[in-house]
Amino acid sequence: MSFDNPAREKIIRLVRAYEQIASENHAMKVMFDQYRGFGIAGWREMLAEVLSNPESQTATREAFAPLYAEIESAIDEAAMLSVLLKVPTKPGLPN
Repeated sequence: MSFDNPAREKIIRLVRAYEQIASENHAMKVMFDQYRGFGIAGWREMLAEVLSNPESQTATREAFAPLYAEIESAIDEAAMLSVLLKVPTKPGLPN
């Protein structure tokens, strides 16, 4: 079901923000694993490079695609909000 709903748009923006944070967190972990014990000069450039990697982008989108699909198909605001409870607080672990 796809109808205009301000709550749906807010929830989608919230999930998108979480998706961006999760993507950046993953990129930072990759960087720190590679440079453990060293100061990281140019970390912003490295972060941008990792985030622009098509494989990384695809993996992040695939992880969040089911949430977006559930939000789009939700019949009411309560159902949309319940989707937020499915957003993992730790990657790979159920809430």
